[in-house]
Amino acid sequence: MAVAIPKSLVSLAHNVVIWIQHWHTTPASPLQHYGPVRMVRDVFQISGFLLIDTLGRIRQIILNQEAPLALVLLIPLRALVAPSHVAIQLAQTSLPRR
Repeated sequence: MAVAIPKSLVSLAHNVVIWIQHWHTTPASPLQHYGPVRMVRDVFQISGFLLIDTLGRIRQIILNQEAPLALVLLIPLRALVAPSHVAIQLAQTSLPRR
C-alpha cells in the first residue's frame, strides 16, 4: 500500500533543491545546468559521515573523496557552514575493495 506524502513535505523538498541550485550554481560551476532530478540523483547521493559532539551539534562533515562531485562541493559547503564552525573535508568513507 502506498503512503501519500504530505504536500507540504514535497514542497519543502522541492524548495531545498531549488535553494541548493541557486546557492551553488555560478556560471563557472559544473552544476550550472543540473535540474532538480539530477541534483537529487548525483549531488545528494554523495556518501559521508557527520561527526557530532556530546551536545548533539554537528562538528565535522566528511564527504567521500571518491564521489565525482565531492571536490566541486567542498569550497561552497565550507563557506556555507563557516559561521557554524563546522569543518568539512574529503576522506575515504568506504571500505577498500578486495
